[in-house]
Formats: sequence, structure tokens, C-alpha cells
Amino acid sequence: KELLYRCLEELGATKAALYLASSQSSFELVVQYGFGKRDAIAAEIKTGNPLWDWLRRHRTQPAFLNDTSDDRTLGPLLESAGTARLLTIPLTLGDRLIGLVDVRDKARRAHFTHADATAARTIGKALEDLVGTIGIYGPVPEPATLEVAAMPTPPPATTAVTPPAEAPPPALHTSIVESVA
Repeated sequence: KELLYRCLEELGATKAALYLASSQSSFELVVQYGFGKRDAIAAEIKTGNPLWDWLRRHRTQPAFLNDTSDDRTLGPLLESAGTARLLTIPLTLGDRLIGLVDVRDKARRAHFTHADATAARTIGKALEDLVGTIGIYGPVPEPATLEVAAMPTPPPATTAVTPPAEAPPPALHTSIVESVA
């Protein structure tokens, strides 16, 4: 929950919720702050939920929506929740999408900005590290490394290589040839 409070401190958000992937191909609410009894917050995000579709479209970087009319499918969901602004932070381990942070509304009705998205990525990385350390999704994949094969070192250009002198071909002993004939 402390990492979610960073959304309040660093993004100025009034609400945030952490969802993690379940075994049922959905995301389940783990912890939240700022959502009251009148706020509509889903306990689970499944296929077909506009937030699921939004996350699938923005699965690699934080994304925000400041005007509900800018997204025909997500807009009505936000309006029914009494919210006008949304920022999502996708959480990944390796190439697997393991969750998201649903951040709503900024203080004084301010809009989310690209600077907020950058700060949100830092918060997301801290959450990914925590989930990876706990190990609930198995071992954390090692980052891919690129190995470059060693190239042989050519001899220095100033070194002259002299080929060995050719030895004369061996002489035929005529005595052996004559004795066979």
C-alpha cells in the first residue's frame, strides 16, 4: 500500500488501485486507497471490461485519459464511476503482463501529463520489483544479454612474416632404381 501512496505523493492522484493477474485470466483487486463506498471500483477486471481493452492497448507504458469523450468504450465506464481522468500503469515480469495500477483523478481536477506518465513508470518499476522479490509469479526472468563472439586479433601490420625457404626435392637414388630394374 505504501507504493500506492506514491501515486498520491508523486502524481497528485486522489485514488489508486493495484490489480494482479489471477489464474482465471483476469486481474483481481489486491489493494486500493481513496475509493469510497460511492465509487464504482471493480473487484475483478475480465475480458470484455473496457479497462481490460485499454490495458491491452497500452501494455508497455503508462497511459492516461483526461477526457471521457476521447475513448468511446472507456469513457462511459469512467463516467459511471464518477471519474473523468485515468492513468494506468502496466506491471510486467519479463514479457508477461502481471498486473496494473489504476490511478484516478488528480487533485484540483488537474490533467495527467507526460511527466506524470514518466513518474508512473518509476512507481510501476518499484511494484514490479516487489512482486518479483515475493516470487508469486515464479522466478524473475533474467534480462536478455547479447554476447558478442571474440574476434581473432590480426598480427600487427609492422610484423613481416617470411615464408620458410623451400627445401630442394629429395634426390632419387639411382642405385635403388637400377637394382629394381
